[in-house]
Amino acid sequence: MHSAKHRLLAASDGTAHQLVSHHFGDQAYGKKIYIQAGLHADEIPGMLVALTLQEELQQLEKEGRLRCEVVL
Repeated sequence: MHSAKHRLLAASDGTAHQLVSHHFGDQAYGKKIYIQAGLHADEIPGMLVALTLQEELQQLEKEGRLRCEVVL
């Protein structure tokens, strides 16, 4: 897994926001799955699922069982 930080435009001076994406698997397979959670601040269940999924994806990647790229 590798993580990337993406800077977002600030709505006002003195503020900074970023989006973090976690990448699993390999781009070489030509298939990509994109999963997004927490688009709205009150959508907590999706974030909890994403955290659990992150652990599962790390294990699958470690075992060499991912045949695509997954961006979480």
